[in-house]
Amino acid sequence: MEDDPTVRRLLLRLVRSAGWEALAAADRAEAFHLFERGRFKALLSDIDLAEGEDGIRLAKELRLIDPALKIVMMSGRPGNENRARKEGLELFLPKPFDLARLTGLLRLFRLPRGAPKKPNCILIVEDDPAVREMLAHYVNAAGWEAVVAKNGAEALEAFQTGKFRLLLADVRLDEGIDGIEVAKRLLGLEPDLKVAMISGVPGASDRVKAAGLDVFLPKPVGLDALADLLELGRAHHENGVSKRILLIEDDAAQLDQYCQILRGRGYQVLGVQSAEEALKRVESERFDAILTDNILPGMTGLRAIPELKKKSKAPILLMTSRPSPDLEEDALLMGAAAFFAKPLDLERLDEKLRGAGT
Repeated sequence: MEDDPTVRRLLLRLVRSAGWEALAAADRAEAFHLFERGRFKALLSDIDLAEGEDGIRLAKELRLIDPALKIVMMSGRPGNENRARKEGLELFLPKPFDLARLTGLLRLFRLPRGAPKKPNCILIVEDDPAVREMLAHYVNAAGWEAVVAKNGAEALEAFQTGKFRLLLADVRLDEGIDGIEVAKRLLGLEPDLKVAMISGVPGASDRVKAAGLDVFLPKPVGLDALADLLELGRAHHENGVSKRILLIEDDAAQLDQYCQILRGRGYQVLGVQSAEEALKRVESERFDAILTDNILPGMTGLRAIPELKKKSKAPILLMTSRPSPDLEEDALLMGAAAFFAKPLDLERLDEKLRGAGT
């Protein structure tokens, strides 16, 4: 629950990268609407909301509906932490956020079953201890295993003891060889290693490109850019095969949300907003599974099932915010492999997608 759209997007990325399904609301009305549609394990809410709305009052109202709800209040205004505690709300995050504390809270609430199990390992080479710690916390929260080194010598030593999928290295290091030379040496040992260089020094990006290293992140490292990097570098799904999912959803916000969740779980995802567009895609591209909403502009998801089956062997999963026994029966009769009510049961969805194409 956050009225600032920039902060809201950042929190969504952080929480989803940690393996949770996250929904966001900007005001009390949106929050109650979402709460009526699904069951939530935790509420993360700003205290000072737009138009005089109060996050503490909202939290207490939602806890009356669900006494088991975990609540975390956040604010950058002095005195609000004491206000929250007086109301029996003990968990508090000060703004600007301490990434380590947010990560700790997510772990306290326990990741849902089926969340990423750190099948990936990343080597972080950074001489600034504060930046090194921040990067490691974010990488671990995103489902990776982070190993850190403060200089080139430590990086080379770490590389001898484990296999890494991704190297994230600062260009300028205080001791010994610089980050570009570290990358070159490690690529000599592991040609398939993915490399991303970071720096706040002017001209560093040109040096990186001249060395044949294409991925560069400027400092301060943006968490959105880092999340995209981790998503692109993520290893194949747990069974060793990268499943490719075609997702059909006309609501742009939900399309983005489900794409982020599925990518965070190791799938490749292509999102489209109509059945007609999906039919064009399956003519020229191969997918391991197709997940479609029912209510779409033009052809509905239900009507699209037999048309998609003519062009693709991928199992089709139908989802809807208006489930009924008749609709489920019709979907299965039309050839759907599974039927889902929204909000999605992610554990069951993951189970179905894992079995797709096998």
